[in-house]
Amino acid sequence: LEVVRDTMDRGGNVIIPSFAVGRTQTLLYYFYNLWKEGRLDDDIPIIIDSPLAIQATRVFLKNYEEFDEETIAFFGHEGMIPAFPQVRIAETAAESRALNSAEGSAIILSASGMADAGRVLHHLKHNLWRPESTVLFVGYQAEGSLGRRLVDGIKRVRVLGEEIAVKAKIEVLDGFSAHADAEQTVEWMRAVTAPRPAKVFLVHGEGQAQEALKERIQEELGLEVYAPFLGDLVTIQGRSAVLIPSNSPTVSIEAEMEDALRDFDAEYRLLRKSLIRAVIRQPKLMEPLIRALLKARTYFKKLIAPYNI
Repeated sequence: LEVVRDTMDRGGNVIIPSFAVGRTQTLLYYFYNLWKEGRLDDDIPIIIDSPLAIQATRVFLKNYEEFDEETIAFFGHEGMIPAFPQVRIAETAAESRALNSAEGSAIILSASGMADAGRVLHHLKHNLWRPESTVLFVGYQAEGSLGRRLVDGIKRVRVLGEEIAVKAKIEVLDGFSAHADAEQTVEWMRAVTAPRPAKVFLVHGEGQAQEALKERIQEELGLEVYAPFLGDLVTIQGRSAVLIPSNSPTVSIEAEMEDALRDFDAEYRLLRKSLIRAVIRQPKLMEPLIRALLKARTYFKKLIAPYNI
């Protein structure tokens, strides 16, 4: 709520890259709760801008009788979005584009949740450069995704073919994950005894986290654990599994290097502009900055010299 209020006070938009199924509906529930408590103003538009999220929300509401008793009591029995005056739905692409030229501030929920595709890219393109706007991440951001790079603090990104300086505030709201943590996963597996698993496959999570969980399962439960790579083949017959490893790397080496160089280049471009502005304001800084750059260049050459590049 503080993120919303601060952004509205600055006159910006809150862009929330949100998973279309589950996460968007959960956020609507919490926003509705805040509004019912009088903590969210009526004049703050909340816009659902994702075709899949819109369809999923309608499926949720059509099956409202499957909600728990608390939620049914909270929303009522209409099977439709409750009397929530600021909620808007951007059905068409034209309505979505119009949001970026609308006056005033808004909360925009749009997919994809990791900001790699979908309508949210247009909203990022129009808001990342605005210091008054906020991008609020409410879910896991995988390595290599645009969302992860923004969370990690990259200063320049390319969105829909345009390079953008990131000036918007980047915020992360933890606590929405639907996944069990390592402790819960191990305890759940400990309870599976009839029969005990013959083999465990870890297919979700980053490499370092998978390796840590793999070691813990092996040590505490004595089970055989395997984290498959892209292209691996597993033939399962009953309680036996035959693994045929792939020779392909899990991630394209060239693509991974390109990502690293792109980040390096973006940081360099930002530094270059900052240095030029600095010497224009204070010409006496030019000579010491040039000396510092020469030292940095020499140091950089020493860093990569062992690799015989």
